[in-house]
Amino acid sequence: MGDIDGVSGIVLRLTAHPLLVMDENGDIIDASRGACSIFGYSREELANMSVFDIYGKPTIRRERQETLRPILEEGNGSFEAEMRSKEGEALLVRVEAELLEAEGERVILARLQEVSEEKREIDELTHRLDFYQSAMRGSVNACIMIDLNGKVAIAGAGVSRLLFREGADMEGEDMEALFREDEALKGLLGLYERCIEGVEVQRAELALEVNGKDRTIVVLAEPIMGQEAGESIGCLMVLKDVTEERRQLREAEESRELYHSLVERSPEGIYLVDREGDFIFANMRLCEMLGRESGGLGGSSLLDFIEEGQLDQLKGYFRSKVAGLYAPPLRIDLRSGEKSIPVEMDCSLLESGEEITGILGVVRDLSWRLDLEEENRLYRASLESLCGLAEALASPPDLRQCLEEALRVLMEGMGGEAGAVFLMDERTEQLELVAERGLEPSAVDFLQEKGAVLREGSV
Repeated sequence: MGDIDGVSGIVLRLTAHPLLVMDENGDIIDASRGACSIFGYSREELANMSVFDIYGKPTIRRERQETLRPILEEGNGSFEAEMRSKEGEALLVRVEAELLEAEGERVILARLQEVSEEKREIDELTHRLDFYQSAMRGSVNACIMIDLNGKVAIAGAGVSRLLFREGADMEGEDMEALFREDEALKGLLGLYERCIEGVEVQRAELALEVNGKDRTIVVLAEPIMGQEAGESIGCLMVLKDVTEERRQLREAEESRELYHSLVERSPEGIYLVDREGDFIFANMRLCEMLGRESGGLGGSSLLDFIEEGQLDQLKGYFRSKVAGLYAPPLRIDLRSGEKSIPVEMDCSLLESGEEITGILGVVRDLSWRLDLEEENRLYRASLESLCGLAEALASPPDLRQCLEEALRVLMEGMGGEAGAVFLMDERTEQLELVAERGLEPSAVDFLQEKGAVLREGSV
């Protein structure tokens, strides 16, 4: 089905509601002004794209089928997908679609709604709920209830573990007197004061020293305004020890940075593709090998760089991998513009359950190895010629025989088919033909006759 014409098409394109018209394969036929505004593309650009081209992550055929099949079978449906704008901004989009039929043709009308902010708010509320539940769960609660006068009303048993004070002894005490002299705990006092003043307060992390500075723990504190019958009754300070979480997060971040550094700086090309061969990731070295800038392989397929005559070889290699058979590294050529690069390729299959979801591979550039092999071949050939020449000059006692043998070795080393050796006669100052090989008799006679006019400069 081509472009939508007529009044209905004009109305669709001008409406501020985000709408897309797609065929049964998800290819976009037309887009409203509202849809163009969400993604930052012009209508003409969207009309040449598939809805899957603006997905945030590469999709595989099964995911595409699962997205559209219910709509095609039921006549309508909805789903949420992570998409990206033209500028690369991540967007969470809710799609409500229905199947329309007219004159035997079917199209999908999709109404779009960006729900990124809505999801962020839900995630924030969920995170806060998880935090409150984890802090209050169990028999030992690390919470302090402070009234409007700054007195500690309730101190949970967990307070003694985090603040190194007995909770029961703290109840009834003035919070300012308890915490004012402790530099680390002054942060709790500041949180309380801002909470009572009605200022929106974010969670804060406090580093507390334990046992005379032998160890430091990290405490996450969040003040909550306590209310009863719509009136403030004080501040509930919820505390949580996050020392171990922060340590694990720090180690994970260090490991991630190390992994990223190792992969990006690897002298070998490393890539991750989905099971259709589309690049999900390619390190800097592979981009350089294929003549692209760093990150420039997104939207490309590994198959785009394989010589057509080697596709069957590549498919056979992957079939062996899928069957669980041993497959030695594959020797193949990658195409980079007009240049062909000899490489060695090895890979591992990524699986989820019994399904293959992607391929992680390594590519080694063999150009240097082939150049080295050619240099070694030329070196060995030269060495053999020199050795043969030395033997020829050293073995025959007769000078003419020596010259004939030397001529033979030189011809073999240089790949010649015929040759001749002249010597200068000092008495006559003429060149004399003293050895020849592979020449016709007429050529020998000709060269002998020319000896009188040839000179060193000519030879």
